[in-house]
Amino acid sequence: MTSKASVSPFLIAIAAGLASAGLYASLIGATMVAMPLFLLAPLPTMIAALGFGGWPAAVAGVVAIATIEIGLGTAAAAAFAVSMVLPSLLFGTLALRSAPVDPADPEGPRRWYPIGALLAVMALTVAVVTVLGALAIGYDA
Repeated sequence: MTSKASVSPFLIAIAAGLASAGLYASLIGATMVAMPLFLLAPLPTMIAALGFGGWPAAVAGVVAIATIEIGLGTAAAAAFAVSMVLPSLLFGTLALRSAPVDPADPEGPRRWYPIGALLAVMALTVAVVTVLGALAIGYDA
């Protein structure tokens, strides 16, 4: 006898948001593993976006931002929103975009967003976030 468990995408979004906030806050520990965990912070939001769509990813982002706001303050929450949540939502949304190859047959094969364009958007987003981060912390030692 097999049973199928079903979990609401809303609960998955909340769990993804909490996981993302925990990974982001791991940098406070200043241990050897802190930086790799910090760099993996957008991963739960991206998984929510690719697996369940835009709304669960947005809920995950809001939960993560609220958690960081409560735990670390407004500046950390704003930095997290700009550097982690917004790019994750953008990349997840673009990766899921598709259009039918033949407009007369909407149920037929689909043409997905071009991977080259997705990588170009990713590179441009990383460049913009890096420059904004450099401006935010300043250029002095």
